[in-house]
Amino acid sequence: MTVGEAVRARFPIFEHTTYANSCSQGALSTDVREAYDEYLAGWDAHGAEWEHWVERAEAARAAFARLVNADPAEVAVTTSVSQAVSALVSALPLEQGRRRIVISEFEFPTVGQIAHAQELRGAEVVHVRPEPDGRIPLERFAEAIDERTALVCCTAISYRSGYRLDLAEVARLAREQGALCLADSYQAAGAIPLDVRELGVDLLTAGTVKYLLASAGLAFMFVRSDLHERLLPTQTGWFAD
Repeated sequence: MTVGEAVRARFPIFEHTTYANSCSQGALSTDVREAYDEYLAGWDAHGAEWEHWVERAEAARAAFARLVNADPAEVAVTTSVSQAVSALVSALPLEQGRRRIVISEFEFPTVGQIAHAQELRGAEVVHVRPEPDGRIPLERFAEAIDERTALVCCTAISYRSGYRLDLAEVARLAREQGALCLADSYQAAGAIPLDVRELGVDLLTAGTVKYLLASAGLAFMFVRSDLHERLLPTQTGWFAD
């Protein structure tokens, strides 16, 4: 019996997990380290290499898109998941009757804090809580999602335990009620396959500091193309257009 089999036998919650906690950050790949050296050398030699680094940003956008099977135009390059989700929730038209934001107890605190901040705009935040054995059955999501729901937040892999939610089913439950589904996939990107078409999620976020083996300060968000005209954020910035 392997160590993993022994753990799963003793703790059934881990039956559906494939996770090794990297704590705050993962290893830094040699490619990333070399890219840092290139960046710093270029800064010393040329100052702001504008065209070069705009091209690098677009290359990153395309790479993130390939990672989750999205079109590059559906991917925003951001500095963090916090920045991405804050912009997203600022675009929710809460005043139009859908005021509920559903979050699970598996979310990283970033998502929960941003959701609760929307209470200042009249949002109702509903928590989906786990069972005593640590699982969150889909029935708990079904009970929380209704016609008042604007956004359902779920995490691909819980940062607490490594538990994997069935993202496709959570997305289906949200879609049936006309709500959007956001999958925080920071702990999943680079560890398990992610395909936004198969999952059926409307939005997906992830960053580079975990299993993509890169540095802090870089993340991305997938936004389904038909939502681009519908979601107009009020939290914006220089590259926002």
